[in-house]
Amino acid sequence: MSIAAKQRARLKTIGKVWSVFEQIQVTDKLRAEHQYLRNVHSIYRNTVCSVHMFAVTTSIGAVMQCDLKPHLPDRILTWEECQRVKDELFSPDAVAMEMFPAASIAWRTKINVRVLYVMPVDWEVPWGLHLPTAFGGQA
Repeated sequence: MSIAAKQRARLKTIGKVWSVFEQIQVTDKLRAEHQYLRNVHSIYRNTVCSVHMFAVTTSIGAVMQCDLKPHLPDRILTWEECQRVKDELFSPDAVAMEMFPAASIAWRTKINVRVLYVMPVDWEVPWGLHLPTAFGGQA
């Protein structure tokens, strides 16, 4: 098989078949070449997407911001795929929330990215599907 044929075959599978995540080494050169990654904590990728992780300090403790970007430009990551990223890179017991910024926030709208904030497993989130108040229930 020629190199071009191998590349075409590889491109046909990228974004369709889920593979194990591999960690990408974050170097000073990578941070210098990509301004967006200057504060990146770690980077993972598989055949479907790349995940850039940023450690974020908040008033209630540290969380991990995860920017999930599919490799194929027209590909939208599903809820199930975002859940799978969270489960595989953190824990099935971890809680993550997706961020949708206010319209007044300057955001890079031309990129296809999902932003998740993953909380430490031992955090007790005061709202969520795990509580009886979910879906308008009473405590």
